[in-house]
Amino acid sequence: MRFWQILWLGWVWAWRYNPAELMEQLMVLCAIATAIIWGFNNRWPFLILSSSFALGAAASMLMREAINPSGQAKLVRLLGLILTLYSIHGFVELVQTYRLARILLKFLQV
Repeated sequence: MRFWQILWLGWVWAWRYNPAELMEQLMVLCAIATAIIWGFNNRWPFLILSSSFALGAAASMLMREAINPSGQAKLVRLLGLILTLYSIHGFVELVQTYRLARILLKFLQV
C-alpha cells in the first residue's frame, strides 16, 4: 500500500509543478504499452499509435529542453533522439510491411 501512496503522491507533485513532463511520461508510457500490444498481435493501428506517441513525446521533450534546460539535459536529449529514431523506424516498418506506399500513391494521384 505504501508503494501506491508514494506513486500517487509523485504523480500529484508532477501534475502541480511540472505538467509538461508528466504529459511526456504518460505519452512514453502509452507508446510502450501500444508497442507491446503491437508485438503480440501485429496489427498496424497499434504501430501507428505507438510511433505517434513516441514522436509526440520526443518533440515535447526536445522543445522543453531547448526552452528551459534542466540538469539532466543530455539524458533528456538522448531519450528524445531514441524516441525519434523509434518512431521513424515504426513508420518505415509500416510502409514496408503493410505496403502502404502503393495506397498512398493512389490516394495522392486521385
